[in-house]
Amino acid sequence: MPRVKRGTKRRARRKKYLKRTKGFFLTKSKLYQSAQEAANRADRYAFRDRRVKKRQYRRLWIQRVGAAARQNGITYGQLIHGLKAAGITLDRKVLADMAVKDAAGFAQTRRKGQGIRAQASQKARSQEGLDSFHRLPPRIIPSRAQRNVPCDIFLSQPMSTPDSKLSQTLAALASAPLKACNRSSPKFVRDSMRSLARHRRSILQSVS
Repeated sequence: MPRVKRGTKRRARRKKYLKRTKGFFLTKSKLYQSAQEAANRADRYAFRDRRVKKRQYRRLWIQRVGAAARQNGITYGQLIHGLKAAGITLDRKVLADMAVKDAAGFAQTRRKGQGIRAQASQKARSQEGLDSFHRLPPRIIPSRAQRNVPCDIFLSQPMSTPDSKLSQTLAALASAPLKACNRSSPKFVRDSMRSLARHRRSILQSVS
């Protein structure tokens, strides 16, 4: 096989790398291998920092919007929530520009968003009240000492007219000790036992 030399292509490729690294430190702008490594490293850093630049600008916009929101008497989170509830589709870049160059427009936007936010929160509170009114009481998981006590009877029997079976169940609840919980027990075990104790006290108070 005959020997193949690249000719001008080889020289052009090397000149391209040396042109890209013009002004680099020491051999990075003079030797081809050092210039090639420096150029490839610079490309990797540029690819990474183009994304870092977007994060830094977003952070700056949030700081400016938050400062302007505090000057208007609300927090950054309340402002963003109010604008979202009002359907105002202004991004943080535009809001930051308004905060710097148009304080009156920013204040007007804040008032509009705050009004819609108040209406939405009032509606949510009323809906939450309706949901809690129609919600069934939670089921309580008994401890090891109370596994034989039928806890479902509390959900099916009325508390105003307890029968003999309910009275026996209440007596068993009053006499059965709760499982001892210390700091070494898992958190969900301690929370379950506290919830069971509160539920037992409320049942005994309502019947008595």
